Amino acid sequence: MRHIHVTIRAALGQAKRWKRVTTNVAEDARPTPIPQKRLTTPTPDQVRELATAIESDDPELAIVVLLAALTGCRRGELCGLRWTDVDWDTSVLEVRRAFVVAAGKVTEKAPKSGRERSVVLDELAIERLGAITGLCASRLGLFADSAEAELSSQHRLICRVRNSVILTPGVGRGAFPVGR
Repeated sequence: MRHIHVTIRAALGQAKRWKRVTTNVAEDARPTPIPQKRLTTPTPDQVRELATAIESDDPELAIVVLLAALTGCRRGELCGLRWTDVDWDTSVLEVRRAFVVAAGKVTEKAPKSGRERSVVLDELAIERLGAITGLCASRLGLFADSAEAELSSQHRLICRVRNSVILTPGVGRGAFPVGR
């Protein structure tokens, strides 16, 4: 409703400047306030239970759920995380970029706030991240005896989910749509 009011007010304002109308009646109108619903968030136990239930079927999706709950990162920020964004010594995650889908293409940009930020991870998050490093390395063709075995700044933290499909941010609500 507010968006419609702003659009009409701007259009009538321009029409008034062009002398097409004498008054902008939208200036005196006030949009009806939209009541804000109280958000309900899962408890830490519910998040842990959900991540544990997902983990046996899809470990990477489980870490997405866990990181989303623990860090407050947006979908695009989660998709933009790289392994080098994790400081294992201090248990800090650096949120430096986000991936967005625009015109059917995935592009990298700054986080929505426009600023990079640091998030301290708890023991559970660090433990689960450590558990999927080998999985991601093997999916990327990196092997322990290889000179390229280390996950680098080019390797996304959430590299793939289900049947080797690459995780990308989507425009749908409440889900992580995947694309090839």
